[in-house]
Amino acid sequence: MVATKILTNAQILMGGYNLSADFNQIALTETVDMLDATTFGQTTRIYKGGLSRIRMTGAGLVQEGSGLVGTVLYAEVGVEDEVVSIWPDTITEGVFTGGGFAFKAVTARYTPLAGGVGELLRFTVEAESRGVV
Repeated sequence: MVATKILTNAQILMGGYNLSADFNQIALTETVDMLDATTFGQTTRIYKGGLSRIRMTGAGLVQEGSGLVGTVLYAEVGVEDEVVSIWPDTITEGVFTGGGFAFKAVTARYTPLAGGVGELLRFTVEAESRGVV
């Protein structure tokens, strides 16, 4: 029997800050570049797996101020080799529960203004891997 995982207390650490309380969506996608290895005489494309990459996308509610998500993510855009660590459940120092991901990344996009009149101010963020931690 396979257990279903429900995200209720994900931990999101970026650039030395715990931003978990400001996120309400998180996604990790691992992809591999597909390299065309087709040669003369083939009747179909032949592909080989190339370099891998991890992409993190997330969203949440904006809070501005020192050490808060709005200020931290704004400063992270374009910064290389920041460690991103994401766990589906809370983490406790010295205890390994498995299932977490950590990688060095560059924050590619931060959208600090999203929403409509009368709504809470939302943000979106995207980061791409630069190597494995």
